[in-house]
Amino acid sequence: MKNNKNKVCHITTVHPRYDIRIFEKECKSLLKNYDVQLVVADGLGDETKDGIRITDVGVEINRIRRIVISPWRTYKKIKNANIKIIHLHDPELIPAGLLLKFCGKKIIFDVHEDLYEQIKTKDWIARILLPLLLQLVKIINRIITYNFNLIFAEVSYIKNYSTGKNKNQIEVLNYPRIEMLAPFININRTENGILYIGNITNLRGLDVILDALLILKKNKIDFTMHFVGILLEEIDWEHYKSIKNNVKFYGYLNIRKAYELSQQCKVGLAILKPVGNYIESIPTKIFEYIAVQLPYIASDFKVWKEYFSEKERGIFVNPENPLEVSDALAHSLTNRTVNQIDYRESKPIKQKFNWESEEKKLLMLYDDILS
Repeated sequence: MKNNKNKVCHITTVHPRYDIRIFEKECKSLLKNYDVQLVVADGLGDETKDGIRITDVGVEINRIRRIVISPWRTYKKIKNANIKIIHLHDPELIPAGLLLKFCGKKIIFDVHEDLYEQIKTKDWIARILLPLLLQLVKIINRIITYNFNLIFAEVSYIKNYSTGKNKNQIEVLNYPRIEMLAPFININRTENGILYIGNITNLRGLDVILDALLILKKNKIDFTMHFVGILLEEIDWEHYKSIKNNVKFYGYLNIRKAYELSQQCKVGLAILKPVGNYIESIPTKIFEYIAVQLPYIASDFKVWKEYFSEKERGIFVNPENPLEVSDALAHSLTNRTVNQIDYRESKPIKQKFNWESEEKKLLMLYDDILS
């Protein structure tokens, strides 16, 4: 039977093919109305999964080759395809996006990060080059604004993008799919597990967390620390040898595997340092912790504290103070009442912090672009 749905294509040369925002949320939502293709660059080959056709243009290990070659391969792969909308997810795809726009394609650029703030935290960038790069980012942002339809994953990102001639600039926030996480709800947590999900770096709290765990160990509090994500730091295990057997690193896991682990945990962590766009951006992991009814400990940023209320069972701490983090962990692990509160009817989750509400905005944007 012929498929009469309009074809749309998501492209990422950076994110994994089953990325939560791209694959699990946006692509699956679009399947309701569109024929969806996803182009990736991971070297794992082509496949069709859950109705989404995944095309692999091959992996490039070297960063420079990835930035230059992978976008060019994607452009050649789809420039002549009968695709109505192309949805880009990485800054390095901007030149390919401009070429595809010239070929008559409708282009969406999905702003996942505040590139202007993020680039300030990159250790591999020479400080002498930073002012020049920041000016370049401003130019790139103008190019994006005036040539593409824009989606912002965070409200705080909008400030660095001027109002362009495209009317389609909307926020599609990274809230969780409630029905996907519902099987992992646990209201009677008995194991002393601690969960962290995301890239694992010192800027995201790794060093402070490990120091806090040392204090827990010294105070004879039992725990198992579960890190889910890519470890991007060297760890001095000689310094942390007393807790080495209490800490587990799983690497990247799909969201379902990650939240299977959450059932063994009494608390989730979001201890980001006060740098760059972390201060104003709301981590997706907090929404997910709330969705599975996992108490959490988070940085005491003003925006975060205003966004969430006590009913979501969060403890806010100085993200640069291991003792404060350790005290919060001790409270979460040893206070039985913290982990026996049933908040399945939490109104913020049911009414606001859910992907279902954002899906409507995504589908409306696509309809507007094609109308």
